[in-house]
Amino acid sequence: MTDKAPWLVMIYLAGDNNLSEESVYALTEMSKAEVNPNNVKIIAQLDSGIHDSTSVTIKKGMRPGELVEDLIRKQKLRKQLRLARGKVKTAEEPTYSEVIFSFIEKCITAYPNHRYALILSGHGSGIGDFLSKVDADRIDSLSVPLLAELMKKVSAVIKKATPTSDKLDILGMDSCLMSMSEVAFAVSPYAKIMIGAEGFEPLAGWPYKPVLEEFNLTSISLNGAGEQDLQQLARNIVSRYIGYYTDYQAAGTSVDQAACDLSESLGLSRAVQTLTKALLLHLPSGNPANAAEPRQVTQSKVRNAVVLSHWEAQPYKNEQYTDLYDFCSLLKRHCKELIPENTETIRACQNVMNAIRGSASEGSAALDADSGYQVMKGYVLKSCYSGLSVQYSHGASIYFPWAEEPSELAKYDELDFAKQSQWIKFIRRYLSVTKRDPRPGTGDLRTFEQESRKHSSAAWSVALLSVAHRNGAENKNGAENKNGAENKNGAENKNIGRMLGSMRNPPTGFYVCECTVETPVGAKGERIATATEKTIAKLSSKTAGARGIGEASQKTKAKR
Repeated sequence: MTDKAPWLVMIYLAGDNNLSEESVYALTEMSKAEVNPNNVKIIAQLDSGIHDSTSVTIKKGMRPGELVEDLIRKQKLRKQLRLARGKVKTAEEPTYSEVIFSFIEKCITAYPNHRYALILSGHGSGIGDFLSKVDADRIDSLSVPLLAELMKKVSAVIKKATPTSDKLDILGMDSCLMSMSEVAFAVSPYAKIMIGAEGFEPLAGWPYKPVLEEFNLTSISLNGAGEQDLQQLARNIVSRYIGYYTDYQAAGTSVDQAACDLSESLGLSRAVQTLTKALLLHLPSGNPANAAEPRQVTQSKVRNAVVLSHWEAQPYKNEQYTDLYDFCSLLKRHCKELIPENTETIRACQNVMNAIRGSASEGSAALDADSGYQVMKGYVLKSCYSGLSVQYSHGASIYFPWAEEPSELAKYDELDFAKQSQWIKFIRRYLSVTKRDPRPGTGDLRTFEQESRKHSSAAWSVALLSVAHRNGAENKNGAENKNGAENKNGAENKNIGRMLGSMRNPPTGFYVCECTVETPVGAKGERIATATEKTIAKLSSKTAGARGIGEASQKTKAKR
């Protein structure tokens, strides 16, 4: 038997924006979780309009008011330490990333030889700004490269505290739009499993009570044994999230959630690279000299198949991101129907599908892939949805815009995934061959290109391509959810991010997604009790035994 290691769950709440109340609500839900403190330690850090990165240890059954008392006590202590340090010349104020790292470092150092989970809660926008917060007259946030840098430092701290590992067991993204292939690839060297949503999250975020109780049910040794239990825990967290929000279908709320095995992230990027190469081979690099030539006809068909698949596929964030599996599934089908001779693209699509879901889930279709991709474990451990607008979510989205924004493409080109998979090359070619020619007119062709070079900010590029509306909503993702406005004024309304227009012509109904909580099963198929259930059973038997002795004693006395 190996010794089981307790869990340390660290939760950073970036609530210095319109999520302040929801962050406090999350803390109160954490305190309701039925967890054994010997099995699970829960430490949260709150950043809000009142508290500037104040940490608190969550205790089971905290009475009303106890939480704020703890926060105030910690806040006063931090002020005293600051005053004491004020007598000595200190270094510059820490960066936002350094503040988050300091919290994580203190937690791990205080609790060595644990299994570690980190949940980052706040606003998210995929490959854009992450955990945005208001700080005086500016907005602080993390980029994907900064997030990767932060996780690298965390990995080094884990290595010191727990010599048998240098990775987070679970990285939870309690934020919108973070289950992206690009994000996962960036953090994959430093965490085992990532859990997050491809689409929007409601303001309330994760249901912390049932989620933390799942940690309490899962005991895993430090020596690497029990990794299957870790994956089951991740799948059950997804199920708890979806189960919690199922009742919110009554309010028209749609959610998705996925757990991803980051050890398979590199395999996914390589599969995407095969897709990139196949598409570049068959997409024209410019206007064909003779559109009637067989090669040009094939190129035109491939272009149309890609556009149609992009049109139909599950989109996110104002149609800038697309579910990767859904896109490949559609493209494979359209290529088989329209250009069956294009076997390279068909095989490449199946490469990606195998890499995402695993060959076993693809059945006989897995053999449509290239030989090196016919046997794949699968990057997505579990992906579920509830509601209408995100029902074609499969766990991994990818950057796939409809129009060129030079500043955004330049930033995307800096991401490791974009380089490894060469997806940026496909994006540039795709945007070139699908861009409409200018309407004929008089004089020289005019562009905004020179002006946009003067204004290198992303805001200028967006301004050129966006449309202002008199109803005040500038975009589709300005809803009161975790990708909403970064300031305390919030957004204009509560439901625009979950409108039917999630696709160009979306389905108007949906079937229930089977997303059940798993229980351990033995070799013969019998159900195995969890560690907590065994403990409860032991306690119950002891109590019953004590009660039996007492009852026997009473009967003996009565007889005497």
